[in-house]
Amino acid sequence: MSMIRLPVIPASGNTMVMNTQSSRRPCLLLTRPQRAADAFAAATEAALPGRFEILIAPQQRIVPRPDPLAGMDLSGPGTLILTSRNGVAAAAALSGLPDLPAVTVGEKTAEAARGAGIAVRAAYPDADALVAALRDPGPEPRPMLHLSGAHHRGDIVERLQAAGQPASRIILYDQPEVPLSDAAQRALRNGRVDLLPLFSPRSAALFANAARTANWPTDDLTLIGMSSACLDPLSDLQVRARHTAARPDAASMLDALRQFAQQIGGEPL
Repeated sequence: MSMIRLPVIPASGNTMVMNTQSSRRPCLLLTRPQRAADAFAAATEAALPGRFEILIAPQQRIVPRPDPLAGMDLSGPGTLILTSRNGVAAAAALSGLPDLPAVTVGEKTAEAARGAGIAVRAAYPDADALVAALRDPGPEPRPMLHLSGAHHRGDIVERLQAAGQPASRIILYDQPEVPLSDAAQRALRNGRVDLLPLFSPRSAALFANAARTANWPTDDLTLIGMSSACLDPLSDLQVRARHTAARPDAASMLDALRQFAQQIGGEPL
């Protein structure tokens, strides 16, 4: 049996390497909520057919809050802020939400919003870019309304308010933690998970806590973070390599997987 031998490089920087037998496809673990995990798995298989064994094991689920608009005065806001496809889906399911244009974080969020019939005024690559573009309230500012889950990041509303731009947030859904599936825990316990993409600091923190509690071996695990903040909660874990995507979007995460597949496969993709 042939063996692909790659140098073992410490877990720092943006180099991804792995020692793996050619008879076993590398295992990719997705811990995102179910809908997002399914979508990324499909995109991965379309872009890199047959390259990975994909194991989907969400560590959190999306639970809409009952009647989140009850008692809210929605006559003031002039623009919605949407920062995830989960937020778009939750907003689209509401009755009583004003028909307002939106700004989004991420082009995928913008696509989902347009698909739900929401007019998108602008799509920004990340929360920092959105805040930078909207922090000037202008002479007659209208409030902005962020529709989000209970766990959100970027402090968008707080930073807009600090800059003088009226803004508020309505929480549409919760994201309770769920345990990893038995199949995922067994794969981790046996050291058979090779790649872990991390799409949010919360996802990273949930996995880190589970890994510490269960004491799974992680020496052969490669982490791929959508941002450096997604890698911070696992800074104390001994892993094979850490990689940060070039941009905080799904396309760059796929590019990182493509780089990994090329290194272990020895052929251009």
